[in-house]
Amino acid sequence: MILARNPVANIQKSEAVFDSEAPLVASFSSRGPNLITPYILKPDISAPGIDILAAWSRVASVSNLPNDTRVVNYNIILGTSMACPHVTGVAVYVKSFHQNWSPAAIMSALMTTGLSKAKPMYPSAGQDQLSYGAGQLNPAKAVDPGLVYDAGASDYVQMLCDSGYNETMIRIVTGDSSSCSSSTSTGTARDLNYPSMALHVQSGKAFAAKFLRTVTNVGSARRGKYKAEVRADRRLNVVVNPSKLRFSELNEKRQFTVSVSGGPLPGYSTAPATVIWSDGKHLVRSVMVVYTDFSS
Repeated sequence: MILARNPVANIQKSEAVFDSEAPLVASFSSRGPNLITPYILKPDISAPGIDILAAWSRVASVSNLPNDTRVVNYNIILGTSMACPHVTGVAVYVKSFHQNWSPAAIMSALMTTGLSKAKPMYPSAGQDQLSYGAGQLNPAKAVDPGLVYDAGASDYVQMLCDSGYNETMIRIVTGDSSSCSSSTSTGTARDLNYPSMALHVQSGKAFAAKFLRTVTNVGSARRGKYKAEVRADRRLNVVVNPSKLRFSELNEKRQFTVSVSGGPLPGYSTAPATVIWSDGKHLVRSVMVVYTDFSS
Protein backbone atom coordinates (compact mmCIF):
# COMPACT_ATOMS: atom_id res chain seq x y z
CA MET A 1 0.00 0.00 0.00
CA ILE A 2 1.36 3.44 -1.00
CA LEU A 3 0.40 6.41 1.16
CA ALA A 4 0.49 9.85 -0.45
CA ARG A 5 1.93 12.71 1.58
CA ASN A 6 -0.59 15.16 0.17
CA PRO A 7 -3.65 13.15 -0.87
CA VAL A 8 -6.16 14.83 -3.16
CA ALA A 9 -9.72 13.73 -3.83
CA ASN A 10 -12.50 15.02 -6.04
CA ILE A 11 -16.01 15.00 -4.60
CA GLN A 12 -18.62 15.05 -7.31
CA LYS A 13 -21.93 16.81 -6.86
CA SER A 14 -24.66 14.39 -5.77
CA GLU A 15 -27.95 14.08 -7.58
CA ALA A 16 -31.15 14.26 -5.56
CA VAL A 17 -34.17 12.31 -6.79
CA PHE A 18 -37.57 13.23 -5.39
CA ASP A 19 -39.73 10.30 -4.27
CA SER A 20 -43.27 11.30 -3.28
CA GLU A 21 -43.67 8.07 -1.29
CA ALA A 22 -40.56 8.54 0.85
CA PRO A 23 -39.96 7.73 3.61
CA LEU A 24 -41.43 4.29 3.08
CA VAL A 25 -40.81 1.07 5.02
CA ALA A 26 -39.58 -1.70 2.75
CA SER A 27 -41.95 -4.58 2.12
CA PHE A 28 -39.44 -7.08 3.54
CA SER A 29 -38.86 -5.12 6.77
CA SER A 30 -40.10 -6.95 9.86
CA ARG A 31 -43.37 -5.70 11.31
CA GLY A 32 -44.85 -5.77 14.78
CA PRO A 33 -46.52 -6.57 16.99
CA ASN A 34 -44.12 -7.94 19.58
CA LEU A 35 -45.49 -11.46 20.03
CA ILE A 36 -43.33 -12.20 23.10
CA THR A 37 -43.97 -8.97 25.03
CA PRO A 38 -47.13 -7.39 23.57
CA TYR A 39 -46.90 -4.26 25.77
CA ILE A 40 -43.53 -3.25 24.25
CA LEU A 41 -43.95 -1.66 20.84
CA LYS A 42 -41.69 -2.98 18.10
CA PRO A 43 -40.11 -1.80 15.89
CA ASP A 44 -38.66 1.14 17.84
CA ILE A 45 -37.66 3.42 14.99
CA SER A 46 -36.89 3.43 11.26
CA ALA A 47 -33.66 4.32 9.45
CA PRO A 48 -32.30 4.23 5.88
CA GLY A 49 -31.60 0.68 4.77
CA ILE A 50 -32.15 0.52 0.99
CA ASP A 51 -29.40 0.96 -1.63
CA ILE A 52 -26.71 1.90 0.90
CA LEU A 53 -23.10 2.24 -0.25
CA ALA A 54 -21.17 0.20 2.31
CA ALA A 55 -17.83 -1.54 2.79
CA TRP A 56 -17.76 -5.08 1.40
CA SER A 57 -15.50 -7.99 2.30
CA ARG A 58 -13.19 -9.09 -0.48
CA VAL A 59 -13.65 -12.65 0.74
CA ALA A 60 -17.22 -12.58 -0.55
CA SER A 61 -18.26 -12.11 -4.16
CA VAL A 62 -20.30 -9.11 -5.24
CA SER A 63 -23.50 -11.11 -5.45
CA ASN A 64 -22.69 -13.93 -2.98
CA LEU A 65 -23.46 -16.39 -5.78
CA PRO A 66 -21.13 -19.45 -5.95
CA ASN A 67 -19.92 -18.81 -9.52
CA ASP A 68 -19.41 -15.05 -9.09
CA THR A 69 -15.66 -14.38 -8.76
CA ARG A 70 -15.85 -10.59 -8.72
CA VAL A 71 -14.52 -8.82 -5.62
CA VAL A 72 -15.01 -5.19 -4.56
CA ASN A 73 -14.23 -2.95 -1.62
CA TYR A 74 -17.71 -1.38 -1.63
CA ASN A 75 -21.13 -2.58 -2.61
CA ILE A 76 -24.75 -1.39 -2.70
CA ILE A 77 -26.52 -3.23 0.12
CA LEU A 78 -29.99 -3.30 1.65
CA GLY A 79 -31.60 -4.66 4.80
CA THR A 80 -31.68 -4.26 8.57
CA SER A 81 -27.91 -4.72 8.50
CA MET A 82 -27.76 -1.29 6.82
CA ALA A 83 -30.40 0.46 8.95
CA CYS A 84 -28.76 -0.69 12.19
CA PRO A 85 -25.41 1.08 11.54
CA HIS A 86 -27.31 4.31 10.85
CA VAL A 87 -29.03 4.12 14.24
CA THR A 88 -25.79 3.06 15.97
CA GLY A 89 -23.93 5.98 14.45
CA VAL A 90 -26.57 8.45 15.61
CA ALA A 91 -26.53 6.91 19.10
CA VAL A 92 -22.75 7.43 19.26
CA TYR A 93 -23.27 10.99 18.00
CA VAL A 94 -25.75 11.69 20.82
CA LYS A 95 -23.41 10.02 23.32
CA SER A 96 -20.61 12.40 22.28
CA PHE A 97 -22.73 15.29 23.58
CA HIS A 98 -24.03 13.48 26.67
CA GLN A 99 -21.31 11.26 28.11
CA ASN A 100 -23.30 10.31 31.22
CA TRP A 101 -26.53 9.32 29.49
CA SER A 102 -27.66 5.71 29.85
CA PRO A 103 -28.46 3.55 26.80
CA ALA A 104 -32.16 3.96 27.63
CA ALA A 105 -31.87 7.76 27.68
CA ILE A 106 -30.14 7.73 24.29
CA MET A 107 -32.78 5.42 22.84
CA SER A 108 -35.47 7.72 24.23
CA ALA A 109 -33.84 10.72 22.56
CA LEU A 110 -33.83 8.91 19.20
CA MET A 111 -37.43 7.75 19.49
CA THR A 112 -39.11 10.90 20.83
CA THR A 113 -37.52 13.11 18.17
CA GLY A 114 -38.15 10.72 15.28
CA LEU A 115 -40.89 12.81 13.72
CA SER A 116 -39.77 16.26 14.86
CA LYS A 117 -38.60 17.46 11.46
CA ALA A 118 -39.20 14.70 8.96
CA LYS A 119 -42.65 14.24 7.51
CA PRO A 120 -44.68 11.24 8.73
CA MET A 121 -43.96 7.88 7.18
CA TYR A 122 -45.85 7.27 3.96
CA PRO A 123 -49.31 6.00 5.01
CA SER A 124 -49.97 3.64 2.11
CA ALA A 125 -49.57 -0.13 2.02
CA GLY A 126 -51.04 -0.55 5.49
CA GLN A 127 -48.15 1.17 7.24
CA ASP A 128 -48.61 2.23 10.85
CA GLN A 129 -46.69 2.19 14.14
CA LEU A 130 -46.37 -1.59 13.85
CA SER A 131 -44.41 -0.96 10.65
CA TYR A 132 -42.17 1.98 11.49
CA GLY A 133 -42.35 2.49 15.27
CA ALA A 134 -41.56 6.08 16.24
CA GLY A 135 -40.89 7.07 12.63
CA GLN A 136 -37.81 8.15 10.73
CA LEU A 137 -34.55 8.74 12.60
CA ASN A 138 -33.68 12.44 13.02
CA PRO A 139 -30.06 12.95 14.18
CA ALA A 140 -30.23 16.76 14.36
CA LYS A 141 -33.06 16.76 16.89
CA ALA A 142 -31.89 13.76 18.94
CA VAL A 143 -29.06 15.72 20.56
CA ASP A 144 -31.52 18.00 22.38
CA PRO A 145 -34.73 16.04 23.11
CA GLY A 146 -35.79 18.15 26.13
CA LEU A 147 -37.08 15.18 28.12
CA VAL A 148 -36.03 11.53 28.19
CA TYR A 149 -37.63 8.32 29.41
CA ASP A 150 -34.77 6.79 31.36
CA ALA A 151 -34.46 3.23 32.69
CA GLY A 152 -31.78 0.98 34.18
CA ALA A 153 -31.04 -2.72 34.43
CA SER A 154 -33.29 -3.10 37.50
CA ASP A 155 -36.24 -1.69 35.54
CA TYR A 156 -35.78 -4.34 32.87
CA VAL A 157 -35.47 -7.07 35.49
CA GLN A 158 -38.77 -5.89 36.97
CA MET A 159 -40.31 -5.98 33.49
CA LEU A 160 -39.22 -9.62 33.15
CA CYS A 161 -40.71 -10.36 36.57
CA ASP A 162 -43.99 -8.71 35.56
CA SER A 163 -43.93 -10.78 32.36
CA GLY A 164 -43.84 -14.05 34.32
CA TYR A 165 -40.14 -14.93 34.08
CA ASN A 166 -38.86 -16.96 37.04
CA GLU A 167 -35.53 -16.47 38.80
CA THR A 168 -33.70 -19.07 36.72
CA MET A 169 -34.87 -17.55 33.44
CA ILE A 170 -34.01 -14.02 34.57
CA ARG A 171 -30.48 -15.00 35.58
CA ILE A 172 -29.91 -16.59 32.18
CA VAL A 173 -30.80 -13.25 30.62
CA THR A 174 -28.87 -11.00 33.02
CA GLY A 175 -25.89 -13.23 33.73
CA ASP A 176 -25.92 -12.21 37.40
CA SER A 177 -27.88 -12.93 40.60
CA SER A 178 -30.89 -10.75 39.76
CA SER A 179 -34.24 -11.90 41.11
CA CYS A 180 -37.79 -10.73 41.60
CA SER A 181 -38.80 -9.11 44.87
CA SER A 182 -40.33 -11.39 47.47
CA SER A 183 -43.63 -9.55 47.28
CA THR A 184 -46.07 -10.64 44.61
CA SER A 185 -45.83 -8.37 41.59
CA THR A 186 -49.08 -6.92 40.30
CA GLY A 187 -47.50 -4.92 37.49
CA THR A 188 -47.28 -5.60 33.78
CA ALA A 189 -44.63 -5.07 31.14
CA ARG A 190 -46.36 -1.85 30.12
CA ASP A 191 -45.06 -0.31 33.37
CA LEU A 192 -41.53 -0.29 31.92
CA ASN A 193 -40.50 3.35 31.40
CA TYR A 194 -40.41 2.99 27.63
CA PRO A 195 -40.60 5.92 25.17
CA SER A 196 -43.55 4.33 23.35
CA MET A 197 -46.73 2.51 24.41
CA ALA A 198 -48.48 -0.56 23.06
CA LEU A 199 -51.70 -2.23 24.14
CA HIS A 200 -52.98 -5.57 22.90
CA VAL A 201 -56.76 -5.91 23.29
CA GLN A 202 -59.36 -8.48 22.37
CA SER A 203 -61.34 -7.73 19.26
CA GLY A 204 -65.01 -6.89 19.75
CA LYS A 205 -64.58 -5.89 23.41
CA ALA A 206 -64.26 -2.54 25.16
CA PHE A 207 -60.93 -1.88 26.88
CA ALA A 208 -59.24 0.43 29.37
CA ALA A 209 -55.62 0.58 30.53
CA LYS A 210 -53.05 2.91 32.08
CA PHE A 211 -49.38 3.53 31.37
CA LEU A 212 -47.19 4.99 34.12
CA ARG A 213 -44.25 7.01 32.81
CA THR A 214 -41.41 9.13 34.22
CA VAL A 215 -39.58 11.82 32.25
CA THR A 216 -36.27 13.46 33.12
CA ASN A 217 -35.50 17.08 32.30
CA VAL A 218 -32.40 17.19 30.08
CA GLY A 219 -33.17 20.44 28.26
CA SER A 220 -30.72 23.30 27.96
CA ALA A 221 -32.68 25.32 30.53
CA ARG A 222 -32.86 24.28 34.17
CA ARG A 223 -36.43 25.49 34.50
CA GLY A 224 -39.18 24.45 32.18
CA LYS A 225 -42.91 23.98 31.76
CA TYR A 226 -44.26 21.26 29.53
CA LYS A 227 -47.84 20.82 28.37
CA ALA A 228 -49.25 17.57 27.00
CA GLU A 229 -51.02 17.35 23.66
CA VAL A 230 -52.82 14.18 22.56
CA ARG A 231 -53.50 13.20 18.97
CA ALA A 232 -55.55 10.03 18.87
CA ASP A 233 -57.62 7.87 16.59
CA ARG A 234 -61.30 8.77 16.94
CA ARG A 235 -61.97 5.33 18.43
CA LEU A 236 -59.67 6.04 21.37
CA ASN A 237 -60.05 8.18 24.46
CA VAL A 238 -56.58 9.13 25.70
CA VAL A 239 -56.05 11.24 28.83
CA VAL A 240 -52.72 12.42 30.31
CA ASN A 241 -52.62 13.17 34.03
CA PRO A 242 -51.23 15.60 34.98
CA SER A 243 -51.37 17.42 31.66
CA LYS A 244 -48.70 19.93 32.72
CA LEU A 245 -45.22 19.29 34.11
CA ARG A 246 -43.01 21.88 35.78
CA PHE A 247 -39.25 21.45 36.23
CA SER A 248 -36.94 23.59 38.35
CA GLU A 249 -33.66 21.66 37.94
CA LEU A 250 -31.81 19.71 35.30
CA ASN A 251 -32.15 15.92 35.66
CA GLU A 252 -35.32 16.44 37.70
CA LYS A 253 -37.92 13.72 37.22
CA ARG A 254 -41.71 13.94 36.92
CA GLN A 255 -44.28 11.16 36.72
CA PHE A 256 -47.52 11.04 34.76
CA THR A 257 -50.08 8.48 33.62
CA VAL A 258 -51.59 7.93 30.21
CA SER A 259 -55.08 6.39 30.33
CA VAL A 260 -56.52 4.91 27.18
CA SER A 261 -59.98 3.45 26.67
CA GLY A 262 -62.34 2.72 23.82
CA GLY A 263 -63.55 -0.05 21.63
CA PRO A 264 -64.68 -2.38 20.53
CA LEU A 265 -62.15 -2.72 17.72
CA PRO A 266 -62.46 -5.26 14.90
CA GLY A 267 -59.97 -8.08 14.49
CA TYR A 268 -56.62 -7.47 12.81
CA SER A 269 -56.80 -3.72 13.34
CA THR A 270 -54.77 -0.92 14.90
CA ALA A 271 -55.71 2.41 16.48
CA PRO A 272 -52.83 4.89 16.86
CA ALA A 273 -52.24 7.84 19.18
CA THR A 274 -49.43 10.23 20.03
CA VAL A 275 -48.63 11.99 23.30
CA ILE A 276 -46.55 15.14 22.78
CA TRP A 277 -44.93 17.12 25.59
CA SER A 278 -44.04 20.65 24.50
CA ASP A 279 -42.32 23.58 26.21
CA GLY A 280 -42.43 25.83 23.16
CA LYS A 281 -39.02 24.63 21.97
CA HIS A 282 -39.00 20.86 22.30
CA LEU A 283 -41.58 18.40 20.99
CA VAL A 284 -41.23 15.14 22.94
CA ARG A 285 -43.32 12.59 21.04
CA SER A 286 -44.37 9.20 22.39
CA VAL A 287 -46.27 7.02 19.96
CA MET A 288 -48.99 4.62 21.11
CA VAL A 289 -50.79 1.87 19.29
CA VAL A 290 -53.76 -0.21 20.42
CA TYR A 291 -54.09 -3.38 18.38
CA THR A 292 -56.18 -6.53 18.19
CA ASP A 293 -55.22 -10.10 17.32
CA PHE A 294 -52.49 -10.71 14.73
CA SER A 295 -51.27 -14.06 13.52
CA SER A 296 -47.56 -14.88 13.69
